[in-house]
Amino acid sequence: MNRKYGLKKRQFNILFYTGLFALVMVGFNNCSQPGALTVIPGEKLGSSSTPTDPTDNPPGGNPPGQNPPTNPEKKYVSKSKMVTVNSADNNKVDLLVVVDNSSSMGTEQANMAARFSTLIDQLQGLDWQVGVITTDVSSDANLKDGRLIAMDTAGSQFIINSQMDINRAKEDFARVIQRKESGSGNEQGIKATYRALERALNSANATVDKPNRDLIRPDAAFAVLVVTDANETPKTADTRNKGDNLINFVTNSYGGKKNFIFNSIIVKSGDSACKAKDGNESYGVAYEDISQKTDGIIGTVCAVDYGSQLKLIGDKVVDQVKSIQLDCAPVDSNGDGKLDVGVFEVTSTVGVTPAVLGRELQGYVIQGRNLVFSDYLPEGSFQAKYVCEQSN
Repeated sequence: MNRKYGLKKRQFNILFYTGLFALVMVGFNNCSQPGALTVIPGEKLGSSSTPTDPTDNPPGGNPPGQNPPTNPEKKYVSKSKMVTVNSADNNKVDLLVVVDNSSSMGTEQANMAARFSTLIDQLQGLDWQVGVITTDVSSDANLKDGRLIAMDTAGSQFIINSQMDINRAKEDFARVIQRKESGSGNEQGIKATYRALERALNSANATVDKPNRDLIRPDAAFAVLVVTDANETPKTADTRNKGDNLINFVTNSYGGKKNFIFNSIIVKSGDSACKAKDGNESYGVAYEDISQKTDGIIGTVCAVDYGSQLKLIGDKVVDQVKSIQLDCAPVDSNGDGKLDVGVFEVTSTVGVTPAVLGRELQGYVIQGRNLVFSDYLPEGSFQAKYVCEQSN
């Protein structure tokens, strides 16, 4: 009886382990099949190392209709963007600082003034300019409605820049940022930025709007930093209070060629402790939204030291002059683990449609809709080809 039982047990063990070994081998072989490896979007450096035909579709994937996406429920659109770099040292950036000058902002203004040198230090090596406006758009007057504020006591200097003595530039900013007037309680940083741009584009008023035209140069990247303890609070309905409309205004006014980011130091959504501190008014949800859409930095007004936040903003501004800003964030449309984007040198545009493309550029990282290069783009023309998820 025991011998029969032992024989049956040995036979069972042989069959069991033989089947288990077969399952392991099948699983091992499948590990090497396509799709087994994935890459987190945004971690790709440059483009694929696999040689590509630059006249083909963006590397990493093909547009819908040529190579069906792995998720048929999503719709994709192929896009391209031409970029022309006129000079190898094109490193211009204009920074507009929009400060809430309402009565609740004394602590925040002091923090900005004390640590603004951190931001200026990060910009060294660039051709930078800085101007200051307030969130008060209650009337067309000094200190309001997007007008730049004079940096000097004589009222004739409205901009600090990289050509100045650095210590004087820091002193001028500190003086301007801590003025004692009390502006409107209807803080409108987005509309104030819109008005500042409208003034920069206005050639009719030669005197009042000249400082704005001098600050916002057509061939420079444009960065905004708003500092407020409130949300965008328009008194009446105005399309210029909408972040999306500001983004579109910048795009349309400069033919899609101006690199634009909007940074915010605000009361972050859900930070109830900050909202209850120092008379802070409300969560800055409108500023969070536009900062996210332009890949800007979102900081908190309740920081004890603004130095680290301003350093991050400075780093982001520096990245602007090394980046190509796309219309939308590239995606992996065919599920191969690579974001569908590539940047190519344009070798000819004369009498040729589409442009003749040459070598593919390497050495960049993808941050949202920005392609940030490790160095300044060389002089020449380039075309970015990419695929985005189509919005409804």
